[in-house]
Amino acid sequence: MNTTNRLCLLVILTALTMARAQACSVPVFQYALEHWAADPYAITVRHNGALDADAEAALDRLRRIGATQRRVPNLALGVEVDEQAESARLEIRYPRMRPSAPPIWSGPLNEKTVAQLVDSPLRREIAKLLLSRHAAVWILIDGADRRVNEEVATQVQESLKRLEASLLLPDPQLWGIDPEGISRTPSFAMLRLARDAPEEDLFRQMLMGIEADLNDFADRPILIPIYGRGRALHALVDRGINPATLRDAASFLVAPCSCTIKDANPGVDMLMQVDWDRLVERLSAEDVVPTPGALGSFIDRAEEAERRLAEEPAP
Repeated sequence: MNTTNRLCLLVILTALTMARAQACSVPVFQYALEHWAADPYAITVRHNGALDADAEAALDRLRRIGATQRRVPNLALGVEVDEQAESARLEIRYPRMRPSAPPIWSGPLNEKTVAQLVDSPLRREIAKLLLSRHAAVWILIDGADRRVNEEVATQVQESLKRLEASLLLPDPQLWGIDPEGISRTPSFAMLRLARDAPEEDLFRQMLMGIEADLNDFADRPILIPIYGRGRALHALVDRGINPATLRDAASFLVAPCSCTIKDANPGVDMLMQVDWDRLVERLSAEDVVPTPGALGSFIDRAEEAERRLAEEPAP
């Protein structure tokens, strides 16, 4: 088991151990979709005071977005005048990054860049699937070897089918809602992100930056599950993409939510042009009363995670 997968298992164990003290019956993915607002990206425009028409139009668009109360998409704009700047630049940072931290992307300020920043075809498809209550959308970022990419894609699709057939969601009656029409089995989807998709360049940068060393593996397939309101859980790389690691991630997402505080759960929000508050139908209360009956499977999962960690040799 590599370091990334070991850390994933530790995260799951931590969440499950917390459940011994408190748990609600709403699945993690469902609670995240309904109640966890997406954190805003920090967007900084640097310019020397002279903007051409294209840059001015792009900045106006960003200002209009930043002025909206609902923050759709999820970004916060800052503008800095730098007399030493040769041309207007756009810098993108993850939510809660220090202003002095290196941006995840930096490039020219123009309408094309801003359009790709706030939206892309793949993100629209992800949003559509999440709003239809898929537990997760698994983004497979292709590596350099086409044959390996196809093999991994087939393996992931087969694993997701088995997980849909074998995993069971908590009883919707325990969510405090009418269970009619609510499936007890999860739905998963996989989408491919090709290496030669220029319209997804900025989104690819967002995904590749969620872990510090992912770009070191850019020539290998990378799988990232996205849940809730566009929250990337973690990355699985190369041989780390296997039925066991997929089951670990999927089990966390469909299990009863052990901690309703968003920041205590793993993941990095993606920048998406989606009005989640308007589009998401809420089926559960935000302050769900802990349900003792939901603890059994959590304790079983925690004990299994503890056993696996005890058997894993120290790195």
